[in-house]
Amino acid sequence: MYVDFHTGSLFLEKDEELSRYRLAFEYLQAQALGMEASSAMIHRARSSLLHRRGSTAGHATGLRIRGQVRRAEPRR
Repeated sequence: MYVDFHTGSLFLEKDEELSRYRLAFEYLQAQALGMEASSAMIHRARSSLLHRRGSTAGHATGLRIRGQVRRAEPRR
């Protein structure tokens, strides 16, 4: 397993080293929301932030979805 840090990188191949990362990944994977629930949560958070900020006229937002940039039109 290749692990990249700000200050360098590591290549891990021993079972005891890998097992810690495997466990952490499995924990994160179990806690993560599915695609639809994640999308809904992001939409709610964005809506809440925009609501607090007021009018969004003239502010286009770029969203990166699976490597593609999609432009969201401003609300009118």
